[in-house]
Amino acid sequence: MARWLVPALFVVGSGVGACTLSREGSLRQDCTTPVECDDGNVCTSDLCSTDGLCSRQAVPDGPVAEGQTAGDCLRLDCQGGALVAVADSGDVKDDGNSCTTDSCGPGGPISTPLPDGTACDDGNGHTGICGAATGSTTVSCQVSCTAANAATQCDDANACTIDSCNVAESVCVRDPLDGIEVPGATQTPGDCQLLVCALGLETSVADDGDRPDDGNDCTTDSCVAGVPDPAHPPLGLNAPCDDGGGAYCDGNGTCVACNDNDQCGDPSCLCTQCKGNTCIAADPGSAAACQSPNDCHTVHCNGSGGSTDDVDDTDLPASDNNGCTNETCSNGSPAHVPNTAACNDNLYCNGTDTCSGGACTVHAGNPCPGADGDGDCSETCREANDDCNGNDPDASGCNDGLYCNGTDTCSTGACSVHSGNPCPGPDGDGDCSETCREANDDCNGNDLDSSVCNDGLYCTLTDRCQTGTCTGTGSPCPGPDGDGDCSETCREANDDCNGNDIDNTACTDGLYCTLTDRCQAGTCTGTGSPCPGPDGDGDCSETCREANDDCNGNDAPGSGCEDGLYCTTGDTCNTGTCNGGSGNPCPGHNAMRFCNDSCDETLNNCTALDAVNTPCDEDNDSNLGSCNASGNCTSD
Repeated sequence: MARWLVPALFVVGSGVGACTLSREGSLRQDCTTPVECDDGNVCTSDLCSTDGLCSRQAVPDGPVAEGQTAGDCLRLDCQGGALVAVADSGDVKDDGNSCTTDSCGPGGPISTPLPDGTACDDGNGHTGICGAATGSTTVSCQVSCTAANAATQCDDANACTIDSCNVAESVCVRDPLDGIEVPGATQTPGDCQLLVCALGLETSVADDGDRPDDGNDCTTDSCVAGVPDPAHPPLGLNAPCDDGGGAYCDGNGTCVACNDNDQCGDPSCLCTQCKGNTCIAADPGSAAACQSPNDCHTVHCNGSGGSTDDVDDTDLPASDNNGCTNETCSNGSPAHVPNTAACNDNLYCNGTDTCSGGACTVHAGNPCPGADGDGDCSETCREANDDCNGNDPDASGCNDGLYCNGTDTCSTGACSVHSGNPCPGPDGDGDCSETCREANDDCNGNDLDSSVCNDGLYCTLTDRCQTGTCTGTGSPCPGPDGDGDCSETCREANDDCNGNDIDNTACTDGLYCTLTDRCQAGTCTGTGSPCPGPDGDGDCSETCREANDDCNGNDAPGSGCEDGLYCTTGDTCNTGTCNGGSGNPCPGHNAMRFCNDSCDETLNNCTALDAVNTPCDEDNDSNLGSCNASGNCTSD
């Protein structure tokens, strides 16, 4: 049994009598509208006086118009400015069950079951008797039904039940829906409530997402525990809105054009300002705030909230700190005009300096000889020392007086880098006497022994110098090398490698179906086969297939094979399959004396029964009988 703990009288809000908040007191509260004085108590009237002070007066005692919950045996009343709940025996909740008596008890609503068998009405024009359905302890109006009339007899017009007929017991069954939105229900927008099914009954529950809309962009629409909030508190300052052509909320629930200057036109120029929540234009011709110094222009307000950028040739551009230019304005265009004044780039090695093209770029020239091809590589100007004793640039030409080291160049102030030997030396040709001789200043010395050379012969591979003569060894041709080409031996007369390889040297003809390949008169010829071919077993696909490089070709038709069956003889291959021969190893079916000499494939012998009606001679007297299904010779 449910236990109700609600007292007969309890306070749900604090009430006040008439009060005034002092401007000077610790509870100071200024106001301009009654909304600012709202204390959230429905039992007080909240006012804002003409001097900006809030006051509150208790409303007359009695029930409140909003917030009552039907059927909870309670009533919300205002008493002395406070909201209280008092017991109300007349606020009875109808549980919708005609088999219960509904009343209010000390703890709240009570539903008392009527005795079983009491006549009842299910509320939809159907009569029945009170009792509990099978498997239930809840007493309800049990309506009789059949499969034929279930659709009308069991319809309780309740969207929160699924109605059917228990044909076995001839009684209507109404399965309650629970926890879902009432099917087909019309919800009321903005009432902070949602109609749902609760244990088969339509129930309104709090839905704080179903907020009321007061039509004001600058207030908050909300629900509090399923009740619309009548206060509609204002949104914060500068919240976006579009009521009445405004754009920003003023923080007091009104949509206005502006709250500060930044919301009027270009905030950087301040040619439009916000006054009294309205954007107004600055005086025409006044200087705007958005100036760009030194740009040959001055920005002025145009009296319509905009600005104009006007030419001002006295607003010279800032100095570029370049002595080779002069700052000027020309009809609003800033410029740094080049001059031809004397200048100093603080360098020793480029002589006297003059401005040109806006830079200190004209110079009298280098005072030092620098790299000049002699043996001295330290004649370059040194800026740090203001002298001509610096190292010439690396790779500058010089001369060290030697013949056999070729062209000379400077490196780190010395004539020490040389291009190499001026003579060809060992250079791969047939002349092995091309090495440099310093004593003779010529290139006629013998090249080093084993130096690479070329003796002019095609059929020698490795040519080397020996005491000034080029001698060759080896061959450039592969010769017999096991591939399919049997004409790779060197021919000096032809300067090629197309001579026939020696007969019987190994080669490969590139064919899968030949086994042993040998050269013969320059041609690679293969013999033998890598595959077994027809070999009398059950596999008739062991012949070589050149196109597939395998041994899975069909053996020749008629090749002998073995199909693995005892009862066939004379097996032969046909299109890759071993077919059983027409022969039979057993006498069977031949008018012999007995009827059990046919072939038995399972036992691999000749003990199977002969076919019915096979001629037989059991008495061996030439009077033939016939075999029956039991393997006996009858009518003999």
